[in-house]
Amino acid sequence: MISIHHLTNSRSQRIIWLLEELDVEYTIIFHERDKKTRQAADSLHQVHSLGKAPVLIDETLSLAETGAIVDYLLETYGKDKLVIATGYPARTDYLYWKNFAEASLMPYLAMTKLFSRIEQGTPFIVRPIAKLVIKKINKEYLHANLVTEVNLIERHLSEHQWFAGDQFTAADILMGFMLDALCGKFITKTSHPNSCNFVEEIKARPAYQRAKEKGKWSEKEFNLYWNHLRIGS
Repeated sequence: MISIHHLTNSRSQRIIWLLEELDVEYTIIFHERDKKTRQAADSLHQVHSLGKAPVLIDETLSLAETGAIVDYLLETYGKDKLVIATGYPARTDYLYWKNFAEASLMPYLAMTKLFSRIEQGTPFIVRPIAKLVIKKINKEYLHANLVTEVNLIERHLSEHQWFAGDQFTAADILMGFMLDALCGKFITKTSHPNSCNFVEEIKARPAYQRAKEKGKWSEKEFNLYWNHLRIGS
């Protein structure tokens, strides 16, 4: 049986959701964040040298990296579910958005979090200077690029129900986490209605709800983690 090493309230939640969509049996091995650093627990270093989640164990196979795990599960257990096959017009959208999530959107989100932590951890006496520098970086680089990307997403979702057209796929699972972090904070239902409606649709899926319960997902903790993205913050 598949085992997933899962860091609570992290991106590894997407693998639990994927497994629920595929209706594959699995077990979850939970790992908690360090209460002070908010980093992954040391126990994950015993599973993989990078000490990050998710890590998938399938008999003798041990596999890290979300994208690699998604591809493995789809190829091994998918039975043509949650993918767009070669030769179909929506295949290019499927490939593009499945990779866009981690390659284009997540780096900017991660950097905004990093600079938020730097500002909070800066000694009080020099914090105003750090705040001004980080504000400039956010405005001219990070937020500027995020605006470009969320506008691209909004235009796409204004013409398609899902990222690969009219079929729900793994691309929606990967993109859903990112948009959930952004909606209600960096973007709103007024500014980006299609993107925020998409988030509501994925959260209504039965598999999402089951994964939320099994993975011990906390909406409150998730929103607090990404609260620095809130407009005007």
